[in-house]
Amino acid sequence: STTVLYKALLMMGAEHVSYVIPNRFEHGYGPNEQLFREAHANGIQLIITVDNGISGFEPIRIAKELGMDVIVTDHHEASETLPEADIIIHPRVPQGHYPFGELAGVGVAFKLAHALLGEVPKELFEYVAIGTIADLVPLVGENRYLVKRGLQSLKSSQNPWVRALCQISGATQTEINEETVGFYFGPRLNAIGRLGDAMPGVEFLLSEDDESATAYAKQLNEKNQERKGIVDAITKQAIEQIESNEHMKDALVHVVAGEGWNAGVVGIVASRLVEKYYRPTIVLAIDREKGIAKGSARSIEGFHLFNELAKNREILPHFGGHPMAAGMTLSTEHVDELRMRLDKQARACLTEDQLIQKLHIDV
Repeated sequence: STTVLYKALLMMGAEHVSYVIPNRFEHGYGPNEQLFREAHANGIQLIITVDNGISGFEPIRIAKELGMDVIVTDHHEASETLPEADIIIHPRVPQGHYPFGELAGVGVAFKLAHALLGEVPKELFEYVAIGTIADLVPLVGENRYLVKRGLQSLKSSQNPWVRALCQISGATQTEINEETVGFYFGPRLNAIGRLGDAMPGVEFLLSEDDESATAYAKQLNEKNQERKGIVDAITKQAIEQIESNEHMKDALVHVVAGEGWNAGVVGIVASRLVEKYYRPTIVLAIDREKGIAKGSARSIEGFHLFNELAKNREILPHFGGHPMAAGMTLSTEHVDELRMRLDKQARACLTEDQLIQKLHIDV
């Protein structure tokens, strides 16, 4: 999303454009007060958020107080109250106003790029395809079209980063399809931000020569290997936690937590646990010093994660996401309470039939 909008602004002739991606370990998710204050100190007058911002109430209020303009572009679930941004661009805000509510964050950034440039920026399709597939939004309607166009572009792309990504992942460029993106490209681009600073991911997508593209691709690949090892270790510990505790094993929502777990990969661990147990799952990394638990959640059909978490706002000061996935930060003293509440909520809304995983066959 950052690459799409950054390139679009340069194409328009903007001279003073910079970008920053919050480091999930340092800044958490979404708009960050410290980063906004730094931007203001550096003379930035306009902030545009991409793929985040719809729940950044306090940082956006501060940015406005400092005299900056703020445009939010996002696709995550919006609360009834909205941040005090100058403009909000969101496919479901207001509800039903735009005919396709399932755009990924990168799709929303692309729509803004299209509107600003006054014509479809065809050279950005390949970024949109990767962002749409990797964000796991439904590949229907407009998303399907954007991905189709993007895959066509990727197959014949002259961009050095596409060649480098194919080389490092063992993919054949002329045969790129949605599986190549989902299983080879996506994880490598994701890994860098899961283990630290995501900025090299943008630099890779902006690289204009083979040498720098290859160097960045190697970095992404190494991080992905490292990420796999960390995910395997945490998954093993999480399974042991569930299996060794009768109450947790019988719960309809699994909430597992561990000290020293890497907060950047817990979303992948949650997905693995959902695959194994087919229960909504939250995986939390505990920081004893700060007294906080930071983590990610994945859900199953019938348990609207965002809405169910929203019922616990008094113990969940920071959370955001979708019906099927969410991120959150809470005090360690409230972890057991959250586990108990969500189990109770799940028992009130999930039927036995919904707890059986179904395989949907298209044809």
